[in-house]
Amino acid sequence: MAILESISGRFDESLKADKVSTLQALIFASKNVNKYKLKNKNTDKELKRYEKIVVRTIEGLDLYRTEGRNTYGGPVLEEAVQFISGDITEDKYKQLKTKFNKVYQDGGSLGIWSDSELNLSPLAKRVADHEITMTRYLSIIFLNLFSFSTQDGKSEPKYFHFLERLIDYIQVNKLEDSQIGLTQLSDVYFNFVDDTTQEHKDAQNRALFQYLVGTYYFVDCGKYEFRVHKNWKNNLSLLKEMCNDEYKDLSLEEAVEKFNTRLKRSESALTLGDNTFEKEITRISEGLEEELETYTLTKLQNRIQIDQPYQQIYSGAPGTGKSFELNELAEKYFNINNEILYERVTFHPNMNYGQFVGVFKTFPSGIQSAPVTYKFVPGTLLRQLENAYKYPNKNFLILIEEINRANVASVFGDTFQLLDRKDGESEYPISMSEDIKYRFFDKDEGIFKDKDSLPKDVKSKLQAKGLFFPKNLFIWSTMNGADQGVMPMDTAFKRRWEFVKFGVNDIPVELESFFEDKYIVYKGGHIHWNNLRMAINDKLLSLNISEDKLIGPYFISMNALKDKEKLTESFKSKVLLYLFEDVMKVTPQRLFNFRASEIHYSLLVSKFENDGLDVFVDLGMDSK
Repeated sequence: MAILESISGRFDESLKADKVSTLQALIFASKNVNKYKLKNKNTDKELKRYEKIVVRTIEGLDLYRTEGRNTYGGPVLEEAVQFISGDITEDKYKQLKTKFNKVYQDGGSLGIWSDSELNLSPLAKRVADHEITMTRYLSIIFLNLFSFSTQDGKSEPKYFHFLERLIDYIQVNKLEDSQIGLTQLSDVYFNFVDDTTQEHKDAQNRALFQYLVGTYYFVDCGKYEFRVHKNWKNNLSLLKEMCNDEYKDLSLEEAVEKFNTRLKRSESALTLGDNTFEKEITRISEGLEEELETYTLTKLQNRIQIDQPYQQIYSGAPGTGKSFELNELAEKYFNINNEILYERVTFHPNMNYGQFVGVFKTFPSGIQSAPVTYKFVPGTLLRQLENAYKYPNKNFLILIEEINRANVASVFGDTFQLLDRKDGESEYPISMSEDIKYRFFDKDEGIFKDKDSLPKDVKSKLQAKGLFFPKNLFIWSTMNGADQGVMPMDTAFKRRWEFVKFGVNDIPVELESFFEDKYIVYKGGHIHWNNLRMAINDKLLSLNISEDKLIGPYFISMNALKDKEKLTESFKSKVLLYLFEDVMKVTPQRLFNFRASEIHYSLLVSKFENDGLDVFVDLGMDSK
């Protein structure tokens, strides 16, 4: 038949010659394809969605014009429709279908469809609506495109990011001003060992070349050679930072399970279409990088993977640096250009669900006939949860101090269920209470009532399944078993957290020298603070005192440690008082060199000021 003899060859040739245009043709062919009606006297068959896309792709590639550039359709297109209708031999039907499938596979791999019905992904729809070009589309896709390979064909396949690997190769070999050919590209991507034939690898190499020169980042020099675009020569390190490495820790099996382009096309398309840096790459590509705003750095730092658990509790004796360490991490990951993305809350015995999650409270209305009104006041958890919903490209943290000083089961309430996470998100969402529904979606006062107030996927999940913790919300906490008012945590609660235990003598190497000259002064001499602290701890352990009651190196603040007088006063007012009134409250004479009948705190301080170490019973150390 004429279609196979005169056109299928050109179809195949075109697909090989211009991958980017073919991908674009697929996108336009997929737009509103359900409304597409074929007008042809030779067939009244209603084509399947897949078959309609085939015909529209053929039209989009301009391969079925009969008499030059500005003519369409005619008898050749009618023959194409006959072909699709099945009015040809089975062998010839398979020939063109195979050729189309090669393009179809690229379309799936590059994220143009969001489901098995071949509906366009959000990013591809922007191309179909003429909102963005294919150049911008591919530039965004390559920021998110990754794969797996093995160099010996035997070891476990390892993750690699396409664009990141190429940038590394260019920078290591100083090729920013050089032309790069297919052989070099093959060294970067196709030096793996598997069952793939060399012919197939070569075809993949040529296809990858075409897609790369279809981005902002590279320029086609002809003869299958390319170079870095002039506007990106000095911005390759920035481009590498923009590459999305969120999934670098996945194994091949996990990646296939999560992003199967056929079975889980929606998640794959959304990941590939993550346009966090769209504005930045467009500006640099247009030579406007000097106008980049501070949000560029904000987005970059928020994309840095937080190598910490979503929920963790730092535990240890007083003064072991728990709060200090968590604060350092919070500042590192959640303070972006002075935009504070964390909230701190301290739990206490009277803490309740309303304070932590949210509750209706009375407020003056200003109306004489009804002087009181009610407003919903969100707590720390709900405020940060709302932020995480609204800004999925930012990470948010709830920092809880002294989590075990409150009844955590009561404070968390039903949100306790949300602590079970899978891939960062709550595995089991919970129904929203009526007050939270009102706060979110009330038609007059709801904070998410407007159409564009939330990302569509977040809003649909909230309405369909209920509250959930997204993967950009972290909850970190400290706990101290030494406090007198601590509440027990049940096993079900504790197993949902990662625990980090701080040893009582753990001092970072870089701070060891800081403690070398820290001395406490008394009339007869001075005593090295860290040595005294460890000697007291050893004595307490010999008295079977719990490790949670011991004294950490930061029990006295860093500021006080820097000044000998402040250090001495802090030792008397904090350390001695803690030992006397808390640790040894029942039997102080076991630690202090007094008879039980005469010992009291003021006498203890006075004796230390005069006698130094003699105030203690057998510490096993000398004053210096």
